[in-house]
Amino acid sequence: METKLEYCVTSDAERCTGTTADGAPCLAWAKKGTNPPVCWFHDARPQEVEARDIARRQGGRKTAYKKVLIEGPVDVATIQGLQRQLAEVLENLRLMDSTPQVCGQITQAVRAAGDLLTANVLEARFLEIEELIKEQS
Repeated sequence: METKLEYCVTSDAERCTGTTADGAPCLAWAKKGTNPPVCWFHDARPQEVEARDIARRQGGRKTAYKKVLIEGPVDVATIQGLQRQLAEVLENLRLMDSTPQVCGQITQAVRAAGDLLTANVLEARFLEIEELIKEQS
């Protein structure tokens, strides 16, 4: 039975010529067609560097996204609770890839935040007017 390792390593495979951070030789197998023979991590071709950067950013976003998830009950009975919830949603969206769908969701969330700010200002003014009416009575 052929294992995945046997499938990847052929008789003409070479080890990577790169070195680790501590100066030791890299133990990974070199990618086919690289000269000098290097692994995916040591391949300095622009398309490979970009692929590694994309993978690193996506990995970081996925990890960071999990850390920002909302814990506990969500307070939607007050403007402050809604603002907190919306801020967390915006932070989660910001950590995702910038697809057209995510950008549209961010736009909707920002509009909702603007509406909440307006409601907050109107509520404060309404309370001031109520206080003035009570004082005049």
